[in-house]
Amino acid sequence: MTSKCLHIRGMLLLWYFITCFEVSGVLEETCSSPVYLELGDTGTLQCSFPNDFHTLQWYDADDIFGETAILTYNELREKSGPGYSSGEYDIHPNGSLIIRNVSMEHETTFTVTMFQTLQQLPQHFQVRVKTVAKSLRNRPVIPSCETTLGSCYIEWTQSTSISCQIEHSRPAINTTWSLRNSQGDNKSPSRHEIWSDVETYTTAVKLHDPSMYQTNLSIYVCKADDPIGLLEMNETTVLLEKKDIDWSQFPVIEKFRERYSTVKLPCSQQSPQIVVWKEGESVNDLITGVYEVPSEDNFRSPVPDRWKLGANGSLTIQKISITDESTYACHSFDGKMETFDVYKLKVIGRILPTETQSVLIKTGTPWTAIILVAALIVIVCLGFIIRFLLTVTQTRHPIRNREQRQRTAQIYEGVNLEIEEFQEMCPKIVYT
Repeated sequence: MTSKCLHIRGMLLLWYFITCFEVSGVLEETCSSPVYLELGDTGTLQCSFPNDFHTLQWYDADDIFGETAILTYNELREKSGPGYSSGEYDIHPNGSLIIRNVSMEHETTFTVTMFQTLQQLPQHFQVRVKTVAKSLRNRPVIPSCETTLGSCYIEWTQSTSISCQIEHSRPAINTTWSLRNSQGDNKSPSRHEIWSDVETYTTAVKLHDPSMYQTNLSIYVCKADDPIGLLEMNETTVLLEKKDIDWSQFPVIEKFRERYSTVKLPCSQQSPQIVVWKEGESVNDLITGVYEVPSEDNFRSPVPDRWKLGANGSLTIQKISITDESTYACHSFDGKMETFDVYKLKVIGRILPTETQSVLIKTGTPWTAIILVAALIVIVCLGFIIRFLLTVTQTRHPIRNREQRQRTAQIYEGVNLEIEEFQEMCPKIVYT
């Protein structure tokens, strides 16, 4: 009796290994493997079984000997098993296994046995499951310049730390820094870091001393190695410009334009690869206004109203006003050499008193001066009103008394003096 049991057990083991070996040849044709399922979602282990199969049994293990099926699907298309009863698993009519609320515990190898008929030995198929988690961002992130456009601008100094990272993904996604030029992308020296929590990873790569020793403008690309497609975009581009450029060493070209006219400020480069326009009261306090990399898609900063960037990097300002009177600088690079162009725009023409406050604010004049000018405007307006009333009074009632005429002349003189003082305190205002 004992020898007979051992014989039967040996036959079962032989059958198990033979069927597993036979199945390996058709595994890819029946079930897709590996399968990447996102944590917290509902996932499906896709399989293609014949419509006339008798019974399917799914196991959450690669070695099913002695294991209990988590779900059974019989010839009457009835579902049973502890996995189905708990609601953790379900099955598609074509036999594909459905996993609800995917967790780390599902990262294993699943096995399914198919009985074509009860008279035939079952076939075995295995599916490897890998759990994944998508980063909250759809592309590599550069913390020092948050952007959703995939490109940004940084004024670089030796102490600036430029890092690129991918947060809370599973598996970890590696990133690299590359210097981009007309010849292509060249990997740059960088330092990698990785942090992990219970389920996800955060990776970061820091740029080591950008190669900006020959040029003050450079384009760097942070690339993600994402073979399973967790990100929508694999690249984020950054424009680096050296911050400590001495703009005072370059000649300043003065441009005189009338109010409401259009001015065009050209860059020396005819076909620039990078263009950066700056604005400030002088060359000592220039601030980046707009930038553009024509060779890169959508690599352009928002352009202020009335500003327009030309194909050759030129800046056009339409309907200029006194507030546009400033210093403008173009920093461009064509891949071989840089150019620096500086302009001083001066606006000429009539300006209304109501515009003086915006001018004073723009030039940084103290608020006491603003209040004083406002008071002078009120005085001038009162002077005009008094002059008008005196004129009307004199028309209706001619002044016959010599003393009255002298007093009237003094009032006129006072009004004229106030107007002259107002003009002297506002030298930028031209009266016509």
